[in-house]
This record gives sequence, structure tokens and C-alpha cells, in this order.
Amino acid sequence: MLSLLGSLRRSLVASPFCQRVLLTLEEKHLPYDLKLVDLTNKPEYCLKINAEGKVPVIKLDEKWVSDSDIITQILEEKYPIPPLVTPPEKTTVYMYLSSRFPDHY
Repeated sequence: MLSLLGSLRRSLVASPFCQRVLLTLEEKHLPYDLKLVDLTNKPEYCLKINAEGKVPVIKLDEKWVSDSDIITQILEEKYPIPPLVTPPEKTTVYMYLSSRFPDHY
């Protein structure tokens, strides 16, 4: 089972980056244990896992990994079925840019 730290706001996952990882886990039907973190009052265990206290952070192969792009890429490589990436022959510049847009704004 995968362990995931996500952000908490009124009992909902607040971060679009956490949502991206959660959707990937759900669509791939992967079991996970979600721990929601109040980012205004970060618990000590969260800071031990990621000194910056950023989420999402997921434990993969006994290592903690942060950054939603990296996490979803690793999940896609490790669990290719069902595929969630667009096949290269159908990729466009728009799809590339739109997938990166939330990371920069």
C-alpha cells in the first residue's frame, strides 16, 4: 500500500497537485493510505519526510518522493495499466503546455 501526504482545507484535499496524484491513484485502482496535513500547522512527521513541508509526498519503494509531476510519471511507469498518458502520436503542443500550466501559476 502506498502512503500519501496531502493538504487539508475544510476536510477536502485542497491542492491541485495533491488532486492530480489522488486522481492518478484512483484511476489506476492503486491502494493508498492518505494522511491529510494542515499546512498552516505542519506536524513534525511531515517536516521529517519533506523539510520544506510541501505536499504531495508519496512513499514509493521505501523512498519519499515529492512533486506531483514526478509522482505521476513514476506511477505511470511502474503501473502502466490502465494508461493515463496520451500516446506520443496524439500529443500536441497544447496538451504539453496545459499539463504544465498549473505548476507555474
